[in-house]
Amino acid sequence: MNRAEQHVSMLYEMMPEHPGYKLLKEHGRAFTKIAHSLNSTGPQGECYKTSWIEQSKDLVYTEGVGCIEGLIPLDHAWLVIAGTQNCVDPTWSKPSDYFGVTFTYDFMTEWAERVRFPSIFQNLYMLRMSPEKVYDYLVQGLKTNGIPRT
Repeated sequence: MNRAEQHVSMLYEMMPEHPGYKLLKEHGRAFTKIAHSLNSTGPQGECYKTSWIEQSKDLVYTEGVGCIEGLIPLDHAWLVIAGTQNCVDPTWSKPSDYFGVTFTYDFMTEWAERVRFPSIFQNLYMLRMSPEKVYDYLVQGLKTNGIPRT
């Protein structure tokens, strides 16, 4: 279990009814293969926006918890090369590991139109639904085919 996954487990134990932590605990996967960063590192603090802009059929938007060596785990967004577990991080230059879930392009497009900001886990309250309905809604947006599980 990597540090990011340990952090998610701790959050889930503290708040098992939280739809984001429940989704990560039940559907999340560890990502430890860092393929490379994009040609240049995007602005710090804009991982959600930058990952959403850079997503494509070959780069899948992923959200969860990321780690940089020597720092505490942080909520984060990054990209995964479709069909692999290889991460491409558009904002961090030296990540160590990740734990998260991948979302389909269509879901992310709908999410951004609905909420007006690409971050999922930091904006769940904007859905104005019960935790159970939020969880069910998020599960529909997961991209599982083509991304191997560890």
